[in-house]
Amino acid sequence: MLHLLHATPPCPATAALNNTTFTADELEAIDKASGFYKE
Repeated sequence: MLHLLHATPPCPATAALNNTTFTADELEAIDKASGFYKE
């Protein structure tokens, strides 16, 4: 699954994460926590 968080941040808080490298698991956790993740 491609994560679009870095390309199209859904909110300013997520945009602040752009300079940090996350693992796929971390990105998924962030997606779920932010409500951006869709099954």
